[in-house]
Amino acid sequence: MIRGSILLLIMATMYQASLANNTGGVFGPTVNDGHQSFQYRAAITDDDAFAQRLHYQSALDDDFMWRLVGQTRKSPGESAEFDYLQAEVFWQLENIQDNWQHGVRFDLRYRDDSRPHQFGFNWMHQFSLDNGWFARVLLLTTTQFGENSRSGVGLQARGMIAKSVGTSSSWALSWFSDYGTTSNFRSGSEQFHQLGPTFVHDWGDGWRVQAGGLFGVTNATPERTYRVWLERGF
Repeated sequence: MIRGSILLLIMATMYQASLANNTGGVFGPTVNDGHQSFQYRAAITDDDAFAQRLHYQSALDDDFMWRLVGQTRKSPGESAEFDYLQAEVFWQLENIQDNWQHGVRFDLRYRDDSRPHQFGFNWMHQFSLDNGWFARVLLLTTTQFGENSRSGVGLQARGMIAKSVGTSSSWALSWFSDYGTTSNFRSGSEQFHQLGPTFVHDWGDGWRVQAGGLFGVTNATPERTYRVWLERGF
């Protein structure tokens, strides 16, 4: 009974930490041969929970790209600590239609301190619309393994609608949702839902900056999260 209560507490704490540390993006399926880039991301909430991450990605050809991600996290009143290390492989599949691209991404995440590792499978869709508009929809699934791993498959969804402004900028409205797992599907008020705007600008010479905010829709979600990304492409 005591061990079970401790395990539930650990899992609840991990879930709340993941909400506060949302450095994730609504990533697309497109792979461009020759692409290489570094990116720094930071996210902070109203209660000073803070996360930052670095990643490097490189395309192998027109179909496959790999990425290595490292992230740290800081809970309110605590010092920063290691969060996770993750390896990812993108695979762009054949277009469904001329304006409908899709692909899959495989993830493998390592954690320490008796936290479970996880494998992720993600399905990405991108739709080219008229007048510079485009949209993305993602389905994300995760399976945990190792110590304190949860049962079932984690279920998340993300999406965005974006509009290009000139040749170097764009605006987007993004949403993030976490529904729990197939063995513990949360009720509506316990689910994680965020919605917010993002502005992206290419500075030239491979530099890009992205800034925006996310606003919680449910009580389980941080009220406000502020995010900034800085990318250097080669």
